[in-house]
Amino acid sequence: MPKKEPETFESALQKTKLDDLQKQIFLERFVRILHGFERRCNRLAVFFHILRIFVSIGSLIVPALLSIQYSDTSNSTTIKDPESFAYEIYWATWVISLLVTTSNGVLTVFKIDKKYYFLHTTMEQLKSEGWQYLELSGRYSGFYTPGSTPTHLNQFIYFCHAVEKIKMHQVEEEYFKLTEPSSQTPVSQVQASKSDKQDNPLVHPTPQASLGEIAKNLPPELRRQLISMVSLDGATAPTVPMSGELQTSSNTQTLLLRSPPDAEVSKSIPA
Repeated sequence: MPKKEPETFESALQKTKLDDLQKQIFLERFVRILHGFERRCNRLAVFFHILRIFVSIGSLIVPALLSIQYSDTSNSTTIKDPESFAYEIYWATWVISLLVTTSNGVLTVFKIDKKYYFLHTTMEQLKSEGWQYLELSGRYSGFYTPGSTPTHLNQFIYFCHAVEKIKMHQVEEEYFKLTEPSSQTPVSQVQASKSDKQDNPLVHPTPQASLGEIAKNLPPELRRQLISMVSLDGATAPTVPMSGELQTSSNTQTLLLRSPPDAEVSKSIPA
């Protein structure tokens, strides 16, 4: 009997070199979230398919029954006669029509179709994220740590953040969407809410590498050009565009010089 997806993750986890705490976090957070999504998806799949079958087939049966309701003309064709064919067809049509209307109402009120598609998509995204991490592929193949060999240890923090981001996105979309403006919100406030989306307390920003880590992994030629732009004859070049972290740093040249020494770079540093 084939294993379920969470059990497969647990087996693959034991082959990694993560410590006990990291393995516990992986099991208690990622695998537990995946279990919860699978249970919810299975329940929603049952309701979704049963209700959709009632709506689809019942919508075809009701007009068909109405068209043959008075087809029996041998004895009596009145609905009031319990023995008549029209009487039986009338109540069968009424019951089926009620089932169709109720099924469609339940689908609409509880948004079962929307939740079915959204939760299945999120669950597959979580599975893909877990396999990318265990395989050290995709974004975990060195995208976050250029210049370093990707391992399960140095990619673990980025994997945890990706899992939390997916989970918080699901919470935001399903329960309370903080960034969704009301219909009476002015256009200026709507634009401001879009620009402030990065400040959403539910979805945390992706961790970035420090300036020193970036400088250490820069190619020698690029590092030499940055040093020449930051310090030119003892004066800071005013036209160099820098990121927020680079602008707030009071000693950018020092951080650049902390990277591994290079003969060409050392010669280019002004005395």
